[in-house]
Amino acid sequence: MATLSLDTAQELVESVQAVPGVHSMHAGRFGEVALLYPKQRVQGVRFLSSRESAFEVDIVASFDAGNLYELANQVRELATSALSKEDIDLPVRVVIADIAAEDER
Repeated sequence: MATLSLDTAQELVESVQAVPGVHSMHAGRFGEVALLYPKQRVQGVRFLSSRESAFEVDIVASFDAGNLYELANQVRELATSALSKEDIDLPVRVVIADIAAEDER
């Protein structure tokens, strides 16, 4: 079973949120997009399916983000790098779940 340390998950979320064009992380409609740790949850990232076939990063893009394809690729590269630090070799799926104006923070 693939696991990501709490420190690595938090660092990943911080680095994704620092990417120009990322407004925030998205936890899903019911908060289901999250990694769960004892007394902690890291929203916006998760392993997909019971067989952990992929890793998912859900973001809200800024309205002025520009090319969303390039934005998703930047986020994918960050996630792939974070996973590889812990010897996890899974495809990364980036979901742009919403778009928000900067003044909606």
